[in-house]
Amino acid sequence: MWRWYGRGQARDYIEKKEDYERFGVQEYWLVDPRNEVVLVYVLENSKYRLFSSAEEQDIVRSSVLAGFETNLKEIFAEE
Repeated sequence: MWRWYGRGQARDYIEKKEDYERFGVQEYWLVDPRNEVVLVYVLENSKYRLFSSAEEQDIVRSSVLAGFETNLKEIFAEE
């Protein structure tokens, strides 16, 4: 899971995603705390496709870790 802090948005959305594809990372989570959004990409035929997305208090799930899910309010809870 990668938590994005607003610096290097293009790097996270494009460059890292392409790097992870190239190296065969099966699942890539992009966490955007500014907009309270999580995007989950899965690798299929050497390319990522969007598997799941969630906003605010939705639940997001993994395709790689069977049974793993989390509520976004836990990810974006104020400390």
